[in-house]
Amino acid sequence: SSDAFRLYLSDVLCLEVAGWIKEQELDQNLRNLQSLLGQFTVMKVAIPDIYPDVVLQPTELPRQILGQRPDLKAAYLSIQSSQLHTQVAYKELLPSLNVQAMLENIATTARDALFVSPVWALLGQLTAPLYQGGRLRALAEIAELDIAIAYQVYKEKLLAAVIQIEDYISQEQSLQKQLHHLKVAYQSANNNLINYKRSYRTGLVSMLDLLIIQQQTYDLIRK
Repeated sequence: SSDAFRLYLSDVLCLEVAGWIKEQELDQNLRNLQSLLGQFTVMKVAIPDIYPDVVLQPTELPRQILGQRPDLKAAYLSIQSSQLHTQVAYKELLPSLNVQAMLENIATTARDALFVSPVWALLGQLTAPLYQGGRLRALAEIAELDIAIAYQVYKEKLLAAVIQIEDYISQEQSLQKQLHHLKVAYQSANNNLINYKRSYRTGLVSMLDLLIIQQQTYDLIRK
């Protein structure tokens, strides 16, 4: 009968909705697992051309919005800062000589400045960075390690952001499918409820049958 078909259609649509929910949860758990393993595959979710109606319409695609995230900007600036610290650390390894000040220190007259050899003063300035060479080299290596750490932090944040966007798009598409099928299922169940009420008034169905159909309709409304 038509009532039985409507009831069957509502059940089938509800099962499809439940299957999509499980599929979406499975995909999200898989992306979370890939994030923990540091892996990333090409996004399987297609970016829609038409966005849903919201109060604040998105003006850019997710890949463009991605570059405006504060956490990614902060991680990128951390990389630049680490690079500058590394440059400074390696520059500290090089001796800086001030010949004019050196000559002024060892010479009291113009003749002394011309004829007195500044070798000892030169060696004095050179030995300062040489004596600290081990410490300065260690600082330079630490600065390089800071760069590597900053790159890794940026990579992790970028991966998390991409997976987060993919989750949002996947959830939106899944919810659109669920909403469409639930609307169809509700319409079918509501028509079935109207027919059962009519049949109950004429004595064709029992009160228990009517209550079962009402419960199914209310369940769809709740969903």
